[in-house]
Amino acid sequence: MAHLERIGYHVQYFELSPHAEWGEPQDRRRGVMVATLFGKFYPSIPMIPFAGRAGDYLDAPDPIKDREDADAIRNSIEGRKLHHARHKAAGNRFGFSTIDHDSTKVPTITKSYAKVNSGPFVVTPYGLRLLRQGEIERLMGFTPAKGFTSHAYSTAVEILGQGVQTRIFRQLLKQVGDFLEFMIVNRRIPRAPEHKQST
Repeated sequence: MAHLERIGYHVQYFELSPHAEWGEPQDRRRGVMVATLFGKFYPSIPMIPFAGRAGDYLDAPDPIKDREDADAIRNSIEGRKLHHARHKAAGNRFGFSTIDHDSTKVPTITKSYAKVNSGPFVVTPYGLRLLRQGEIERLMGFTPAKGFTSHAYSTAVEILGQGVQTRIFRQLLKQVGDFLEFMIVNRRIPRAPEHKQST
């Protein structure tokens, strides 16, 4: 940021609060920096808190699939519960998060989510299950393209979980485009920055 400003760019840094200000089910915060030669870009933040449910993004309950998915991680979940109990007895804060169709916030999907470490896991009548790839894609606003992520669940989920809420960034890119168009139409053409050699 300092180097961009030094060579003539106008830099604006702001933090996204997706759940409280952009109507997103997840609250993974992101820092955004926009640098232009025209002047500082100030985002228009909708200030709309999320008012939906996790169920708007989850698959409908399916007894067969839900049971299969819960059975697939049952031993891992039992192991996590025992691990949690040991930490709790020692006075440590440790656990994992769960959601159901009525949840009003979805915790951040961690890089190691597929390892059944910390959740969020979906509550079903048959036990806890992992989020499915299609559910995570909907949560992140991602429209899959053939071959874009991965055929391996763990890799696909890592890519998606570490990605961005695409609905927010589509809005931001539209705002940046409108800002640049306004500046160009009004002939506020900036002078190119000078690239000074360091001595």
